[in-house]
Amino acid sequence: MSILKVILCLLFSLSVYAQEQVIVPIGSATLKKTPLNFIFTNKDKLNPRLIKLQRSFQKILLNDFLFYKKKFNVQTVAARRTEDVLGSFFIETSFKEFEGDLSVETKLYQDGSVLSGHTEVAIVEDVKELSKSTHRIADAIYQKVTGKKSIFKSRIAFVSDIGSRKNDFIKELFIMDFDGRNMKRVTKHKGI
Repeated sequence: MSILKVILCLLFSLSVYAQEQVIVPIGSATLKKTPLNFIFTNKDKLNPRLIKLQRSFQKILLNDFLFYKKKFNVQTVAARRTEDVLGSFFIETSFKEFEGDLSVETKLYQDGSVLSGHTEVAIVEDVKELSKSTHRIADAIYQKVTGKKSIFKSRIAFVSDIGSRKNDFIKELFIMDFDGRNMKRVTKHKGI
């Protein structure tokens, strides 16, 4: 009889416990996005060529993180504000001229203080270097924030008939960055 009482008590307590659970309807749950606040500043007056590189760097960096729009809330801000600090990451990128090239320094802040050992520096000579350097910096930031590697430095191989004319189908092998930049033709023998 006492075993029956114990079993009944357990069943009753389980039913009470089940009634206290929160039930979330399918489709209404959302992931909390990690806030990423980007700050871009110039340490020097830049010439028009370097300003063009700077703008391209900013665009590529922001687009890399916008690729993960379900994971991050990406925004550009003018400065780190005290009320925005807790629970947020700030990526502060400064630009200056270095021997005629663009020097980019990126620091990652979490909860108001710079993360130790996380300062990325790149010297960008031209547009060809820009995409590779930007993806490398974006990958380092992503790894520090999530603890995982990103796809920013990934390359895509594909076959295309870009050079084809009317009835002359020519397929060649190409590679490009994950975001479609830096497309290069690998084969040149008019067919695969």
